[in-house]
Amino acid sequence: MNGNTPFRIWCVATWAALLLLVAPLVAMGQAEQLGSRVQRYRVHVRPVLQQYEVAGQSFTQWSTELEAVAPLTPQWQVRARLAGAAVTGAPANVQGFSNVQLGATYVYEDVPGSVLSTVAVDVPVGTKQWDLAELQALGRLSQGPYGFRVTAFGQGWGLTPRVAWAVPLGARFVLGLGASYRYLGPYTPFRQMAGTYDPGDVFTATLGGDLQLSRSDVLSVDGSFSTYATDTANEQPYFSPGNQWTLALRYEHTFAFDRLAVVGFYRYRAQGELQRQDGSGVSALAPERVLPSHGQVHVAYRHRFQYGMYGRVLLRGAHYDASIVLPAQTYGHAQLRWTWRVSDRWGLAPHVGVSIGDVTGGEVGLRTTVFLP
Repeated sequence: MNGNTPFRIWCVATWAALLLLVAPLVAMGQAEQLGSRVQRYRVHVRPVLQQYEVAGQSFTQWSTELEAVAPLTPQWQVRARLAGAAVTGAPANVQGFSNVQLGATYVYEDVPGSVLSTVAVDVPVGTKQWDLAELQALGRLSQGPYGFRVTAFGQGWGLTPRVAWAVPLGARFVLGLGASYRYLGPYTPFRQMAGTYDPGDVFTATLGGDLQLSRSDVLSVDGSFSTYATDTANEQPYFSPGNQWTLALRYEHTFAFDRLAVVGFYRYRAQGELQRQDGSGVSALAPERVLPSHGQVHVAYRHRFQYGMYGRVLLRGAHYDASIVLPAQTYGHAQLRWTWRVSDRWGLAPHVGVSIGDVTGGEVGLRTTVFLP
């Protein structure tokens, strides 16, 4: 039996179990009106099969994400998420679970505009020690051109508080400000590693605005800056990612029940530093392009066929600069998604996508959502 077979069985079984849960609800909900209630408890399951080839190396990932969302009050919402995947491809096959992510969101209303605060906690149920070939495979999976749903199979404890403030400035413009801090605790990713690897903390600041051009047209501009502390291995500097700047532009046009969105963004990564040994065996940080800068353009069109039934076409063009892991990549991606609110109790959203250019391959997936009373 293939080493990944048990995990594939888990992916299929998870989706099938949810369908068994949904089946009796379908019979109950077929005769109900499809009117939605604003605050609903819901469970999502998202199985996806992806196969992509970049620079002559092909990877296949079977993944499933489980998420539960509970709106406790109009201001409070909590959620829990767990993802798992099995990956086949050179230089090694890997499989496992991500951390369990627990989050809470609160909306402040007694202020000018509105303030959204969130806190997320990563619980390391998926932490695992890998051998060298598996670590090399994980390094490739984390590169952007692949676009895999699951790129990390458990790390240390984590904590991420965020706050965002949106305030109207006049009748047609809304200003947004935000900040977040991410802490990741130490863990041991390598079987032969005697100590621990401690990822550096991350601080991000954002600034943006929405301009209402007309009743049906909105233009948005968003910028963000992230600074990263240096990762350490056995308490010695190992990797400095370099700062990150992101600029995004979005234009959205709404007509009748349809929507057209055009998005362009560019993410610049400063050159980082990676631990290297010189000829005498002394280790020190040396400049390396580990994480590539990249830009993308998205064009998405959503059409409503009837209440609760939508079709969406997404076209994406992307370019990634070269890194020490992959050469420069330019590719296009097309995706078709169908969203169907089957009843007041549940909904389906299958999708299929294909990529051409320096990244070739495709993916299929089926999101199933159960709405609880």
